[in-house]
Amino acid sequence: MIRRSLSTILMMAIAGGGYAQEQKSVHQLADEAYAREEYAVAGALYQRQARKGDKTPLNTLLKMAHSFRETGRYNDAAAVYQQLIARPGHPAGVYFEYGETLRQLEQYDAARQQYVLFATANADSLRLKAIGLQSCDSAAVWMKAGPAVQLTPMKALNTPGSDLVSGTLSNGLLLMSNGYRTLVNAEHRPDKDLRTQHPYYKVYTYQQNTQGNPVMYRMNWPRSWWANMTFTSALFA
Repeated sequence: MIRRSLSTILMMAIAGGGYAQEQKSVHQLADEAYAREEYAVAGALYQRQARKGDKTPLNTLLKMAHSFRETGRYNDAAAVYQQLIARPGHPAGVYFEYGETLRQLEQYDAARQQYVLFATANADSLRLKAIGLQSCDSAAVWMKAGPAVQLTPMKALNTPGSDLVSGTLSNGLLLMSNGYRTLVNAEHRPDKDLRTQHPYYKVYTYQQNTQGNPVMYRMNWPRSWWANMTFTSALFA
């Protein structure tokens, strides 16, 4: 009886040990998601692992900040970059990435300061730095000049899905968006981009109702219709 009990306990211990070995840490799961470019998942996992103070490894902070940028979490990314530039031994490229993040937040003066701090001898990096500086200067001039045309946002058109006007039709616009989910042929459970955990962008037509109804008519075009087309997109805002 004792021998049988010991055998049972030993088998349970071996099984438990094998199960424990199969469990992956939060860091391993985050790194795997990051390698698959599933940045929404990776960012959340890195954020769970981050510690207060200076205990979080630099590489973890770098990947977390990049994951936030890739998913449009620019305020969160900026907060991580602030931690990075305060840490000794951070890569010089952090200044450029921080500048890019601040530029997305329309903080052009602060972004320019970070671009200036970015020191590099790489020709491609120098070109990107020059583009970043020029874009900040151009934005500052543009903001002071005032709008040449008064634009009125339309609730039905300007959505959090970041609609893109990619072309014109005879009586409307051709849009790319992930924001519309209640249209003709709309999907109830659309496929998601695993990088962002948001639906993929789709193509829509948008035109004024001919009867004067203020509600616009929109249709989701199937992929087979536009898969072989070339789009040149510009942000509509």
